Amino acid sequence: MVELLSAGLGPGLIGLYLHGSLVVGDFAPGRSDVDLMAVLTVQPDDELLVPLVRVHDKVSELFPTWRGHVEVEYVALDTLRQHSAGGTVEAPGVIARISPGEHLHLLPATPHRILGWSLVRRYGRTLIGPPAQTVIPSISMELVTGALLHHVRDWPVWVREMATAGGQAYAVLSLCRAAVLLETGEQVSKRAAATLVAQALPAWTDIVLWARDWWYEGGSDDEPPRTVEVRRFVDATSARLVLL
Repeated sequence: MVELLSAGLGPGLIGLYLHGSLVVGDFAPGRSDVDLMAVLTVQPDDELLVPLVRVHDKVSELFPTWRGHVEVEYVALDTLRQHSAGGTVEAPGVIARISPGEHLHLLPATPHRILGWSLVRRYGRTLIGPPAQTVIPSISMELVTGALLHHVRDWPVWVREMATAGGQAYAVLSLCRAAVLLETGEQVSKRAAATLVAQALPAWTDIVLWARDWWYEGGSDDEPPRTVEVRRFVDATSARLVLL
């Protein structure tokens, strides 16, 4: 896949970085995604999507077990610089993104993307190009915290759209990881974050360990969801974190 992306982007590719569960040691085969970030010399546009669609179609053909488990974000270096500077972003730019359940598409480079970029800069593994720390500009903790809190505030809304056990488990684990990052400044795996939160907050131990075990021990969406408990956890955790 790395070779295909390199060929498809040509000299427009500055760097390609692996991040997410494969880097933090939390990858669950058949469940986790392969997370990549590509930094480009130019803004993604409809013209660029044409060769990239061919690349992703070829990846699915050659590696069928990855189909539906590849997430790539394409972003211009200038966009990273604009957002990392702080203050008003005069040219917010766009990104291209493919993720499970979504075709490759363009979308605005909103400030909440800062969280992902900062984590790639800090933890990303270089596949092509210079190290992430030398390509992705430094992003202040204030901006990172703001982006993370943006996610945290939205989770009580998002979780109400999640009717399956898998979606609800993901919501719980995401809030656990956000809690650890906000409270310690460290990114840990979803599994590790759930274990820490279960130990620190006995009132939520049952639902947190359910989410962890569902995710990592082969849970099925045929299992009944735990809607009431999950929503209570998400609402309470979101409210607590925004007050930190």
